Amino acid sequence: MRKKEWGEELKLKLFICILFFSLLVGCTAENQEPLWEITRVDVQKDASNKEVVVITETETMELLKSYFEKISWENAKSDMARKHDVNIILTIDFDKKKISKEYNIWFNKDNSATVIDYNDHKTGRLNKKDAKGFKEILIGS
Repeated sequence: MRKKEWGEELKLKLFICILFFSLLVGCTAENQEPLWEITRVDVQKDASNKEVVVITETETMELLKSYFEKISWENAKSDMARKHDVNIILTIDFDKKKISKEYNIWFNKDNSATVIDYNDHKTGRLNKKDAKGFKEILIGS
């Protein structure tokens, strides 16, 4: 009789452990951020010149992604007093779907950068340390 009770108790503990593990894995999977990667960048440096430079080097696009992840975004419509310094179109593989996002970028006198996403009505700011590398990639200086 004792072996039967012990076996049922073991089965109950095993069931509880499996249930707990399943819930833990399920909750973790839901909270993961969507995967995205930049697959192409079209850069237009001068609004009066229609010349577009295309960036496809993997290392450069990964570096650009790291800068985009550092931008402090806020939901706001913005208008700037002067014309943007650069316009870029990112082609992004977002959870296995290709999308394009267009941004206008200003490099400010304090060496920071302002990024505007008109489609999502967001304005972002990149600190001067990160803006320097961002600028070097996009316009080379």
